[in-house]
Amino acid sequence: MSDYFRHHFNVIIPRERESWGAASPLTLRIKEKIESKGKPLKDWAIDIYRGILTGYNEAFIVNQETRDRLVSSSPNCAEIIRPILRGRDIEKYNANWGGSYLIVSHTGYTNPRNQKIEPIDINDYPAVKKHLNQYWEQIRDRQDQGLTPYNLRSCIYMDDFFKHKIMYPNMTKY
Repeated sequence: MSDYFRHHFNVIIPRERESWGAASPLTLRIKEKIESKGKPLKDWAIDIYRGILTGYNEAFIVNQETRDRLVSSSPNCAEIIRPILRGRDIEKYNANWGGSYLIVSHTGYTNPRNQKIEPIDINDYPAVKKHLNQYWEQIRDRQDQGLTPYNLRSCIYMDDFFKHKIMYPNMTKY
């Protein structure tokens, strides 16, 4: 193994970093070119978040049919059932929405404008409460919950989910 490694890889031990790696000479040249021309993510003016943890996706992430049923039973449910892109919906240059919706029953938060947003009272959404009650045994003791088992866990960037998103068309040569 050490002979193979010695003949096919170079070890990268950068002086200014604590990490190291191993790569072929071609890979090293490409990496150096990218690093010399590109801008590291840490220098971008963006926030990168983990996402939402529900603790039990089967209850909180629903398909189009379930969403439509809940909204037709109780129209105000549309306020807290939001479209969601999951990791499996995102490709290299593309996002293919899988028709999934998230029940956003948050525990309240303070948005960046320092406005307090009240928690969702599940009793105001009887159809959603009935839906979640089907999963009571699974959601009751989950670790990722808010004030009640009906709530998602606290999320400091919840307000970002309600912001407008920038969309752009696929690029073509015409």
